[in-house]
Amino acid sequence: MYSGGDGTVYRQEFGSYLGFLYRVNEFTEEEAEIFWKYKEWFGEVEKTAMNKSYKMVLLLAMLERGPLSWEQPVQAREIVRFFYDYLTAESYRLRAEARDRQTKQLLSQYDEERIARLIREMPMDKWSGSSKGLVAVEREHFSIKLELLPHEREKVFEWTRQICEFRLHHYFERR
Repeated sequence: MYSGGDGTVYRQEFGSYLGFLYRVNEFTEEEAEIFWKYKEWFGEVEKTAMNKSYKMVLLLAMLERGPLSWEQPVQAREIVRFFYDYLTAESYRLRAEARDRQTKQLLSQYDEERIARLIREMPMDKWSGSSKGLVAVEREHFSIKLELLPHEREKVFEWTRQICEFRLHHYFERR
C-alpha cells in the first residue's frame, strides 16, 4: 500500500501478499505455521469480490474491537454507526459509494434501520454465501469461522487488518 505498487502483481506471482512474504523468507517459523494454517482465510479476505467496499468496511468494524474479540459474531445494528461514519467521513469515500441513487439516498442521512438492513443484505448475506464456510450468518449474527489459539490471535488479527486496509485503499483509489 505504501510502496505505490500494484497489489495484483503479488497475487499473480505468489498467490497473495502473505504468500510473497513467505516465499522471500520474511516469516519466523511460528509465523510460517500460522500462515499455512489460516492461508484459506487470508486468501478469502484478499480475494473476495468487491463491487462495493461494504465487505471490508464490515470486517474493519469487527477489527476495531481489537485482537481479543475481532472475530466474534456481530449484528448489523451493532456496526451501523461505524459503517455510516466510515463511508461519510471522507468525501472520496462518499463519492465512490454514492454513485447509484439508492446508496446516495441511504448515505445522505443517518437512518439506523435502513443502514442495518443494507448491512445484513449486502456484506453479511452476500459474503456468507460466497465464502465457502469461512464466514456465516446465523440468527442475524455475522461470524468468522476461525478457531484461533491464544498464540495465533495477535498475528492473524494483524495480517487480517493489513489485508483489509489494503483492500479498502485499493478500492477507493480505483474509484
